[in-house]
Amino acid sequence: MKLGILVERSRTTLRLITAHATDFVKVRLGLVLFLVLVTALLTALTPLILKFIVDTITGDIKLRGVGVMYLIGAYVVAQWLSRTLTDIRTLVYVSAEQRLARSISHSTYDHIVHLPLQFHINSPTGATTQTLTMGMQGLLGTLQIIVFTLLPVITELLTVAAVLIYMAQIPFLTLFFASLTAYALTYAYGTSRVVAPARTASQARIDAHAVLIDSAMNNETVKYCSAERLVASRFDGALARVESTWFALSRRVAINNVLVASVFAVFLALTLFYAGVQVSKGTMTAGDFVLVSAYILQIVRPVEAIGAAAQQLTQNYAQFERMFGLLQFPSEKQGRPPHEPPLQGRGAIEFENVSFAFRPDRKALDGVNMKVAAGKSLGIVGVSGAGKSTLVRILTRLVEPASGRVLIDGVPTTQCSIEALRAAIAVVPQETALFDDTIAFNISCARPDSSRQDIEHAAKMARLHDFIAGLPEGYETRVGERGVKLSGGERQRVSIARAVLKRPLIYVFDEATSSLDSGTEREILKNFREVSASSTTLMIAHRLSTIVDADEIVVLEHGAVVEQGTHESLLRLNGRYAALWSHQQKQKMEVQPAA
Repeated sequence: MKLGILVERSRTTLRLITAHATDFVKVRLGLVLFLVLVTALLTALTPLILKFIVDTITGDIKLRGVGVMYLIGAYVVAQWLSRTLTDIRTLVYVSAEQRLARSISHSTYDHIVHLPLQFHINSPTGATTQTLTMGMQGLLGTLQIIVFTLLPVITELLTVAAVLIYMAQIPFLTLFFASLTAYALTYAYGTSRVVAPARTASQARIDAHAVLIDSAMNNETVKYCSAERLVASRFDGALARVESTWFALSRRVAINNVLVASVFAVFLALTLFYAGVQVSKGTMTAGDFVLVSAYILQIVRPVEAIGAAAQQLTQNYAQFERMFGLLQFPSEKQGRPPHEPPLQGRGAIEFENVSFAFRPDRKALDGVNMKVAAGKSLGIVGVSGAGKSTLVRILTRLVEPASGRVLIDGVPTTQCSIEALRAAIAVVPQETALFDDTIAFNISCARPDSSRQDIEHAAKMARLHDFIAGLPEGYETRVGERGVKLSGGERQRVSIARAVLKRPLIYVFDEATSSLDSGTEREILKNFREVSASSTTLMIAHRLSTIVDADEIVVLEHGAVVEQGTHESLLRLNGRYAALWSHQQKQKMEVQPAA
């Protein structure tokens, strides 16, 4: 890897860190840098004190007013200070690092949750979470390398060079810079060979985590299919790829380390041999020999640290470059109007020639035109895949239409802030996924400031309060991941209560009673009419009995509106709606005698 690339990646990391560094973090990082420089100076100057001790003992030099005991005391104090300041800087750094990690994690998560639905559809959950985890590890690891390796090493090397220049040891200074050059070339060659395996190993680990999360999230399906061995084998295959890629990376790193050790051995031999010759000639003292030996050994540690840091930076960058890619992915916050107050109209909706396709070869919606007057209800029916749920996604701007537009009270939804638009719409989806928290939390998540009285009222409207009251922990009962501790009907009623509590301008019921029995469905439909009496309502239904009282009904087929009218007028039309109604009524009559 070229030095310029390494520098640019370090700059990218520092820019991200600087953007999230609060005053708390900046002050502590400043103190850490000061302690790092002081410690590096102490480390570099300690061998010089040792030289004076040896020369004083052997009688080669005599310092005025300074006895050997004072020099020994200074040497011990310098060693103690070096280690003590190292511990102090570590403590200070941890407080800054954790606050910085919190800030970056929060900002990154905020960006992820604001990414459009299309991103989440195409990105496995496990891969995204592992990308963020490894990205933070790589980012903080890079910061540690910059603070604890690059800065102190550069300080030590400059101090050593200054001492050698002061002592007029040109041959050793030449060997010193020659060794630095050899190390630099060796590490540049080795690091360039680490880039590709590091990226491959990082991707393999992300893929393995994605397989793990996918299997865990579908555990119920695994049980139904007795597929435990299958998913375990699938995960083991992913782990095998991780094993092989990381071994390949480790092999490259080991070869690089052997090359570095060879460079060290050559220059150590040259330096000590030359120093030994000079001592035997009398041109160097024993203290000079100790100093040179200490410095050549001391040079090895920081120089090798820089080389190892270069390799580690490459691995770290392979970990967090995918996170940078996520941060550069356009979110819903970008390119939109600034925050606006809540929508103040009455909720009239108009779809104007709206088309949408998930794939180029298959249109989900094809030139849909329909209107819903403010305060009125619209039923939307059609077979599976007709485009009913896609209408909801476009209305709430989870996806954007390929052509056409949607207006609320005459204003295009693209001219509203997404927060204001979604605050005005309450959606009860067909499949309800809940947070792994309490029932009260799941009901109130759309209005976190709601009182317990409001939450209980919404639960009563959803015919859920009596069930909750019978639980040992009541509204504080935790529902499990995605609400698995509740039945499908109970989860759906939590979603209905959430919509009631929101008190929106527009209600959207997407198969909102599909998991309920007929008796509960009738009661909730009655409550629907009560709570949405003054609101605009869209009711997507497979069971036509749930939308017979709608002010108007549209029939979708292959993404297009094929019929529109009231229940009675559509029956008189004797078209697609009438055929669906007749089919369902026939099924109902066949089921009743059997029951």
